[in-house]
Amino acid sequence: MRRLGEAGYPVVFDDDFPGMRRFHSEDPHGNRLEFLEPIP
Repeated sequence: MRRLGEAGYPVVFDDDFPGMRRFHSEDPHGNRLEFLEPIP
């Protein structure tokens, strides 16, 4: 996620998914990329 931000792509966190770390960004073509992982 840090690298996305450094490359100029906005990173938006979504805390509305209990027990998971979730955020999304967009690629250069406007496609939404969603990342999801369990919180240990």
